[in-house]
Amino acid sequence: MSIMFIFLITCVSAACPKYGCTEKKITLSEGACSVYSDSRYYVSPCEDKVENYCDFTEKAESYCRVPDKEYAYPGEKCSEENDCLYSVFGCKNNVCQGAAADEECADSHMCSPGYYCNSNHICKKLIQEGQSGCTSDFNCVNNAICDNSTCIAYSSLSSGTQVYSCSKGRNYACNSNSCGLVNSTYTCLDPIGKKSSNPVLCSSSGDCNSQGDKLYNYVSEGVCSCGHNENADKYCDVLPGESEYLSFLEISKKWHSGKAIHKCNTMRRRADKCIKDWWGYSNKIKLLYWTKLVWEYPVLVDMDYCVETALHAEFKEIKKSYQSLSL
Repeated sequence: MSIMFIFLITCVSAACPKYGCTEKKITLSEGACSVYSDSRYYVSPCEDKVENYCDFTEKAESYCRVPDKEYAYPGEKCSEENDCLYSVFGCKNNVCQGAAADEECADSHMCSPGYYCNSNHICKKLIQEGQSGCTSDFNCVNNAICDNSTCIAYSSLSSGTQVYSCSKGRNYACNSNSCGLVNSTYTCLDPIGKKSSNPVLCSSSGDCNSQGDKLYNYVSEGVCSCGHNENADKYCDVLPGESEYLSFLEISKKWHSGKAIHKCNTMRRRADKCIKDWWGYSNKIKLLYWTKLVWEYPVLVDMDYCVETALHAEFKEIKKSYQSLSL
């Protein structure tokens, strides 16, 4: 997913700033949406229909501006060739085109869906599940990841299976997405969570560690991060055994096992726009909502309305759409 992490500030001992609505004693400049004063961000939503994006800058006055144009990559929908990042390939049948098999490429973003840009800068067919030769997830078909130079299907390995990589406690070939170093070997773990349900307040990352998993009593490390709330509170991130992550994992597995993901450029297999373009409404809203909630959780907890509107407008709209699904 094309998830924005610019707001997720990891804190060990430093105090967090406060985030809240603008007060009468604080006057923002014309066109401003946020100002920093005395360890607090005073925030006001952008009201202009054109300049409606708050270009947030830390510890400075931030201003509303016109949002950047979102270009479409090969495989994503378009109305004209200027909608496409690589307009030289054109917009055909309302889909942006890319470099085809054995054509030159600068990087994999330029290749058509089903292909990646190799070390010789030539678009080559993505490597199938079970086949070797990958150096990156993006060399593999869109429903697989690269582990030890072999393409392995997303969430296909059971707990206790050896893997060869484990970044920040995650390997997406594991059924739970969770992994750890057990007896000097990276291993897929049972889904594990913290003792308390979210949200969990914290002062350091040690407060966010999981319980021991069932197989090895392995404890996963959590992260304590500053939120965007009025009290300068820190919150723990979401761990794989927790309800929020399990909801994300359920809909993520559905995306990775379906046909729509293969319409995406390899680098865009989890990009918001490609998901929006090719998946059914209910499914895509669920995936976008749970993805953003899980990966940005600490900053999304206990926000004031104006902070959510100004700094997290995209999540606000997705949350509204998600909540309407059950009406």
